[in-house]
Amino acid sequence: MKNILYVEHSKLFQLIVEERLSKYGCNFLKAKSGEEAIEILNNEAIDYIFSAKVLEDMDIEDLVERLYENGFNDIPIILISSIEEIKEIKDFFKLGITDYILKNDIGNEETLDTLLKDIGIK
Repeated sequence: MKNILYVEHSKLFQLIVEERLSKYGCNFLKAKSGEEAIEILNNEAIDYIFSAKVLEDMDIEDLVERLYENGFNDIPIILISSIEEIKEIKDFFKLGITDYILKNDIGNEETLDTLLKDIGIK
């Protein structure tokens, strides 16, 4: 069973993503801030990190930096965001993001299946 950490400040969106991913047999942990995510990573074996762009205490750029500073640079990071601008998405990949999914596509079964196959969950 894969352990997924989802970093998102919105409890509603945490529940939506958890519901969508739990059917794939994943253990789902949640953090609302970057600091909480680091704390979980220090205590749990995590296979994948899913994250929103903006968190309670930092944004995705700061989170990736903190992950790398703390030695978690080998965990794939999947960004879930509503940003559609190609240049900005490319910049996320330069940061170290492994994959990207639009928030609107979380409900799209085919898109989610493809992403999860690509990253090795399904």
